[in-house]
Amino acid sequence: MDQNNPSLYYFASDSGGTNSGFFKSTDNGATFTNINSAAGSYKFRSPCDIILTWDSSNVIFVADGVTSSGVADIFKSVNGGLNWSKVHTNPSSSEVPSMCNTVFNKGITYATNWGGGDFYKTTNFGTNWFLLSTQATSGWASDICHEDPSLVLKGTYGSPTYVSTNAGTTFTSTAIAGGSGGGVIVPDRGYLIAMQSAGLFKMNIVYTFTPPAGVVFTQMNIKLSIEGLYNGITLNLSDTITAYLRNITAPYNLIDSAKTIIDSITLTAACVFQNASSGTYYIEIIHRNSIETWSDLGGEVFTRGVTSEYDFTSAQSQAFGNNQVLIGSKWSLYSGDVDRNGSVSLTDILIVYNDASSFTTGYVVTDLNGDYSVTLTDILIAYNNANQFVTKKTPETPLAYLRKSE
Repeated sequence: MDQNNPSLYYFASDSGGTNSGFFKSTDNGATFTNINSAAGSYKFRSPCDIILTWDSSNVIFVADGVTSSGVADIFKSVNGGLNWSKVHTNPSSSEVPSMCNTVFNKGITYATNWGGGDFYKTTNFGTNWFLLSTQATSGWASDICHEDPSLVLKGTYGSPTYVSTNAGTTFTSTAIAGGSGGGVIVPDRGYLIAMQSAGLFKMNIVYTFTPPAGVVFTQMNIKLSIEGLYNGITLNLSDTITAYLRNITAPYNLIDSAKTIIDSITLTAACVFQNASSGTYYIEIIHRNSIETWSDLGGEVFTRGVTSEYDFTSAQSQAFGNNQVLIGSKWSLYSGDVDRNGSVSLTDILIVYNDASSFTTGYVVTDLNGDYSVTLTDILIAYNNANQFVTKKTPETPLAYLRKSE
């Protein structure tokens, strides 16, 4: 799939048959057209992997090889797959099972090899490749962490996986059961997934971090629920929020912030603050399509260096101005403020409606219930909250309005 345009798909077949070629689909995989079937233009033997360059759909790489052939190749196209040139040959192995690249540095691509543990890298968009490191086991799957390109995970034809935290310079072998590793994915530093031939595995991550001298990190575990995402038991997905600490007196200056993920099971967001001194602060919560919500009147005591907790879900009054809705047994932030202007209005309904009419899918701001598609359910959430004139409530909200709305 083309990560720059998810409606585009590519498929490369083995050479020698009547259906040899490089195929492209422009309709989400419903139909494919061979765009490289002209005589002499098809150069692959047995393709193992296809990747596209971030932000440039015309630049495509194909990893190629035949078992026991003794030669592995990498091909590159700069015109969307119409023509190809060979950019790398590794005579010490017979296949390139996988490649991986990153949006953070578009010139970088890694390539594994079989049978052999060589791990190759390019830093100039595939023009030149060099041997980066060699492991004991033949490489299969690979991925670069989607939030930190210094973390690289490599699956092998065998039991271990190899993880690097220095951009592939050195690797650490990690034991894993389940046979050969055919696929890996690393959405973030704490979520490493390996698909083995006998099961799907998640790495247990333990990070040890020593803050710089004089720096004190303070954790506040904030429990909260999102109206559209909460299904009565869990959140439909673990989503990102930003928590701000603000002064309790006007103009309520920003003191510190923490960006983190709400755990979908525990509903807890572990917020780590670095700058705030001990004191009493308001907690302000920002979520991508929910109403901005503040903690209860008067603020919360914050002690630097001491872990604390705040639970928005336990009572409506835990939010400033009682600005929450009860979903099941949990008080939850109102959903539907997709334009982030502090209220759910006709504008938000129209934005959601337009995406639903276009059958929009994926991680988009208009998907209020977290099922990765925009539908009538999302429209109704926005409509109901707009009909109730749901808006943010902060210490700057006029008192008369707070009394009226409560």
